[in-house]
Formats: sequence, C-alpha cells, structure tokens
Amino acid sequence: AFAKLLSIYYLLSNLKARDKLLKWAVKKGVIRDVRQYPKQLNPQVALPKSPFWEDHGRLPILTRVAKKWQSLLDDFDVVNNAGMLGTVGDRVKEDTELYNKLEGGRWQELAVFHAGVEVQSASKRAPLATTLFKNEHTLVGCKFCQVAYSLLWPGTKLYPHCGTSNEILTCHIGLRIPVGDIRKVGMSVGGEKRQWGEGKWLCFEDSMEHYAWNM
Repeated sequence: AFAKLLSIYYLLSNLKARDKLLKWAVKKGVIRDVRQYPKQLNPQVALPKSPFWEDHGRLPILTRVAKKWQSLLDDFDVVNNAGMLGTVGDRVKEDTELYNKLEGGRWQELAVFHAGVEVQSASKRAPLATTLFKNEHTLVGCKFCQVAYSLLWPGTKLYPHCGTSNEILTCHIGLRIPVGDIRKVGMSVGGEKRQWGEGKWLCFEDSMEHYAWNM
C-alpha cells in the first residue's frame, strides 16, 4: 500500500507530497531510508554505501556471461525476430504498473528462469542463456531471482520503484544500446544515473529506488 501511494503521487506529479511521505516514513520507522522501501526488508543487511554494486569479481557467473555477450545478442535476435517476446505485465501482473504502458510505452521480455526455476518453454527459444545459468547456485531455487531478456522500446520510461527484497542484486548486461546521452537512455538507482554499455555489466541494489528510460 505504501509503495502504491508513492506511485500515485508520482503519476499525479505531486512530488512534494511524495517526498513528504517518504520523510515521514523514515521518521516513524516505517522505512530506514527515503531511497529504500522494498516489500521485504532484512534489517541485518546494511544499507549499501553505493546503489551500484561494483565488486563483479565476487560472482564468477558475470565473467562467464560477459565473454558470451555477442552470442547472447544472437540468441536474443532469434527470439525477438520470431516474435517470442512477451509484454511485461503478462507474466507478473503488477509489473504493468511499473511503466508508461497506457501512454504507448513498450517493454518486452522473455523469462528464462522465473522464481529461481527454469522456464521449460523458454529453453528451446533461448538455449545459450539457459545453458549459462542452468547450474548457477546463486540463482537456482531463489524465489526472488530471475533471468530474462528485456527490451525497452523508444518512448518508454519506467516509474520509480523498489524491488521485492534487500537480499538480492539485479544485474543487467547490455546487448544492444541506443546511441544517445543520459537524457535519452539510461537508468537511475538511489538518485545516481548511469548508462548501459554493450557487453558490460551494470549491477545494483534492487531494493533501492530505481527507474529507467529510453526516450
């Protein structure tokens, strides 16, 4: 309910009321930081010093996947050209509220793993992605975890939101990135803006408020 109220204020462009609510929630102990309001918060996990996570060497899977990024792009092109991407919100209904779909925004995906479980129907569609992550111990069995191809079309913006839990990281690897500066394409996490790079990882603390755009 709290996150939905924040979203309503944002959509109504009532940012003063939104900021006031966040500050009130911190003061009352409802949340611990105005940038972090996940559905589930483990208080034993410290607030990150930076919203973006740079210690990629701690997850060997990131290095293995980065070496295959061009092959993953080929994998994605096959999926995309065959019309196999679904609309974000079809798999997880509440995700429809995360972006400007009603204003013509288009955000598509193909989930290869959902809630830590391999999506069998996607295995033949995305064989490389499936193979790369099939035995990844940080993913398999994790109810919050997923692997998906994601396509953010021009004219689409994601609204500020937080992930489900502060016990996971979200990592994006750029496959095909539009040309343009941070005003055209990028993302913001905890108030810090960055752009994706092709073949490069961008990892962030999912419980921190984040949004993205391709304008």
